[in-house]
Amino acid sequence: MSPLPFHTYSKLMRLTLLGSLLGNTIVAIAEPGPTPATEAWQELQQQLRTTRNFRLGAPFNVHVLEDGDRVLYQKAIPPSTSAAVYEFNRKTGVETKVLDAEMLGAGDGPVSAEEKALRERLRLLTGGISFYDNNPQGDWILTPVKGKLFLFDRKTQKSREIGAGKGAAFGPKIAPDDQKVAFVRDSNLYVAPLSGGPAVAVTKGGTEEKSFGVAEFIAQEELNRKDGFWWSPDSQTLLLQAIDQSHVERLSIADPFRPDAEPQRPYYPRPGKANAKFRFGFVSAKGGPITWIDFGKEAFEYIGPVQWSKHGKPSFLLLNRLQNEARLVAADPKTGRTQMLIKETDAAWVDIDRTIPLWLPQNQGFIWASERTGTKRLELHDEKGALVRMISPENLHVRNVLGASKDGRTIYYEAAEDSIASSIHASSIADGSTRTVAAREGGSVGNSSSFHDRVLAARITNLKGEDKTVMRGWNDEQEHIIPSAAAEPVMKSNAVIERIGPQAIRTILIRPSNFDPKKKYPVLEHAYGGPSSLQVRASGRAYLEDQVLADALQAVVVRMDTAGTQDRGRDFEKAIFKKFGSLPVNDHAETLKLLCAQHPELDANRIGVFGWSYGGYFAAYAVLARPDVYKAGVAGAPPVDWEDYDTAYTERYLGLPEKDQEAYASSSVLTLLKPERRSKTPKPLLVIHGTADDNVYFFNSMKLIDSLERAAWPYEFLPLMGQTHMIADAELDSRRFDRTLAFFRQHLAIAK
Repeated sequence: MSPLPFHTYSKLMRLTLLGSLLGNTIVAIAEPGPTPATEAWQELQQQLRTTRNFRLGAPFNVHVLEDGDRVLYQKAIPPSTSAAVYEFNRKTGVETKVLDAEMLGAGDGPVSAEEKALRERLRLLTGGISFYDNNPQGDWILTPVKGKLFLFDRKTQKSREIGAGKGAAFGPKIAPDDQKVAFVRDSNLYVAPLSGGPAVAVTKGGTEEKSFGVAEFIAQEELNRKDGFWWSPDSQTLLLQAIDQSHVERLSIADPFRPDAEPQRPYYPRPGKANAKFRFGFVSAKGGPITWIDFGKEAFEYIGPVQWSKHGKPSFLLLNRLQNEARLVAADPKTGRTQMLIKETDAAWVDIDRTIPLWLPQNQGFIWASERTGTKRLELHDEKGALVRMISPENLHVRNVLGASKDGRTIYYEAAEDSIASSIHASSIADGSTRTVAAREGGSVGNSSSFHDRVLAARITNLKGEDKTVMRGWNDEQEHIIPSAAAEPVMKSNAVIERIGPQAIRTILIRPSNFDPKKKYPVLEHAYGGPSSLQVRASGRAYLEDQVLADALQAVVVRMDTAGTQDRGRDFEKAIFKKFGSLPVNDHAETLKLLCAQHPELDANRIGVFGWSYGGYFAAYAVLARPDVYKAGVAGAPPVDWEDYDTAYTERYLGLPEKDQEAYASSSVLTLLKPERRSKTPKPLLVIHGTADDNVYFFNSMKLIDSLERAAWPYEFLPLMGQTHMIADAELDSRRFDRTLAFFRQHLAIAK
């Protein structure tokens, strides 16, 4: 979701649960016996925990420098989780450490509430240098640390604080002229010279309730927009957002361990209730009056991605409340007047893509992406918005636009011919002729950097376990591997992809390392099931956690992507509209039946299910609705009643609660526990949830537990104290896994 694109949760989630508490029990202390031999899966489990799923040490946040031969990037060298900035030169093959947080001498200082919230939205798991920016030549780096902004000069190896003042600085953006930086402090927008000198407040009067320059929760979590201000191409003007949350509902997050502490009170709009109000306007970088944008009288509820490039006017994606109508508009910075360029409608919802529009040089118009033909394809539009021609071929499902050549004649983008794998392509805007720039047989290639017209930085993965980040030219195939300090797994995933049934459901089976086809194995489905996430991918390392579970329990772990998932056409993806629980759960259940029929080693009478966030919802719904298939489930951080999740995500897929009551009722886990709907063959459920979760709030699981108790349904419950939607505590992570193993061993009759 968002309850994570839930695609990120499959990387972060680790199945956890605190072990049972010992009561007043006298324990006899015996002489220690021989230490049991450690099995390979146990070593892999330890590696996953200490390496953050093998991402510690791997390069991320790559910036290609102006010369095209060097890149900057971040990585944290295990076992440290503190990220630093490095440079790699593909000509010399030399890697250089450029900057870490200790070199700045930041001391102690507060991190802004906005940065804490953004880190949670981005699911950041590293410390040290979390964000950075640089000039095109890479001579200096700007980074916020401990709430302060530092400029590090690589030539002198010295740093200085920029725009010093009271309050933590958040979200710095360097102006295109590389002379100044804008940032948010105490809910106001500031500009400071990079050469030194005081910061100037561009806005005044900002508060937590009514702020400037910060994107609201809904924009960050659901609308593909993390920013609340943008620089003009000439560096003279700022486009900013002002938000008013005075009418937004506030929920409470209390600390059970500290009943004397004031609870957190985040703004969190739930379906049918008020969203934040906002305005967008232009202001001089020196301060002064704001020219507010007039978006017209037609009702709209949200603003998604915002673009302001040197080739086009500031453009905004406006969405109505149901998100089944979208308008792309351009604004005049001098007058604030707007011009509508494109209107998109869909009977279900309009997809939001932060990489479009891409404005082209020489008044050629802009690139847009649409599903109006069934496949998400690229289109060329003129400056007034009229469609000129289709660009990308019909067999490619475009995932995101990367950029254009300097002359604007070639468009580069990431796309999928099959939902399992992605590749990089280039198309001519003149005639749509297309070539594959980077692909991997049996694997995927995904963009990993800011766009550069000469060089691509890409992450390459395959089912055999390859995982590397490379630099290469757009027009040559020579790869230069960006150095990684990530550990190598002690074992690989024993994963095989299959296509099941008449819809060719993409399914992956992860078998035990010592798999014996003559034996009968219990089945565990690692579920997600919601929109905007793909569980079956050409990446062996994505299934290492599943491999641990498969080996530990001697079970076959299964994932699948049924109707409602992306990259298989508009109709396949949007079949889930207003059918959150019933469609995916029934499709998964029937696919599992087919899978067991095709593979006699799979025991159809011992199928369990587990998942996190939407996957946790799926697990709970599956156990309650389809006990004929699912015999036990582990539900992590589940949204159980969709009237308690956020507006933009929920209403996009289910509609408004006052008008679509049946969609909400049929999608609620709680409905399945009502006496008239309750199964006569209850199957056990283990529910886990972090008490400080600010995405899927803890009270979701409390509601579920209350209903389970009233129904006398067999369940176990583990609250994870102080944990958010990401479970970062290593000790809880380890105990959660042990508890999960014990739960499935007990309820799927698995011998220890």
